[in-house]
Amino acid sequence: MSLPRNYKMTQLYTTKDSTTNYRTVYPASEWNSGKKGVFIIYRENDPIRVVGNRPIPETQIRKIDSGYGNLIRVTSMERAIADILSTRWEVEDEIKEVALRRYFEQESLNRNRLRRIANQQKVLKELDEWLLKLKL
Repeated sequence: MSLPRNYKMTQLYTTKDSTTNYRTVYPASEWNSGKKGVFIIYRENDPIRVVGNRPIPETQIRKIDSGYGNLIRVTSMERAIADILSTRWEVEDEIKEVALRRYFEQESLNRNRLRRIANQQKVLKELDEWLLKLKL
């Protein structure tokens, strides 16, 4: 989960090992090889890594209807693909493959935009490797 870079992560926990009835919060540097951020561990669920990021440009944000009449802000498909390919995250190869195949099956495909955003995110080389591997 991404929060604004200037968000005070200490607001997520009060002490080093803050435990409530439903969660435990650890600084990410202690839990995962020195990476910045905070890990929130809920019982019987996968941990959530909370990091501070630079703002996402409005051109890479889409607003969709939630089905209940509320607008939800989500990143564009191109931005999501670039994020999946980023080496900052540990994403399984199967997920990368499925995401790329689904993107290229769409009618609203914009290959140039995908390449431009991948270049901005510094994952263009990885994108090209996957496109060659999957013959897309």
